[in-house]
Amino acid sequence: SGGLKLLTGRGVRIYFEQEGIDTRTPGFLLQLNLAASVAQSESESISEKLKWNFKQKTAQGKFYANRNKYFGYDAKGDEFNENEVYVEDMIFRKTPSRNVITGEIDEDWKPKCMKNHHVEIVSRET
Repeated sequence: SGGLKLLTGRGVRIYFEQEGIDTRTPGFLLQLNLAASVAQSESESISEKLKWNFKQKTAQGKFYANRNKYFGYDAKGDEFNENEVYVEDMIFRKTPSRNVITGEIDEDWKPKCMKNHHVEIVSRET
């Protein structure tokens, strides 16, 4: 908003093509604020739907793999960094979910461990 005021204050015309908003038309700030509010609301709605979907899949014991890690190994190297999947356990929701606007960790976030999720690869003793 500060950059917009600076430019329009110096007589620079800005046209937001997708929204059809022109800074030289009366009421452009209202139009711009409405468009920003709609975009923010859509973003929050999508975020909440995704979080709900992940919670439902977790409750069903379904796993979404992080594309950078497979079975506890970091794809960038061969360092062993997480053990649980080898002994038939699975920890869901390891990464905190965050508010899409503020970036704060959601109040209801917590990891969930499911014991005996799949057939073990290595015994617990090993």
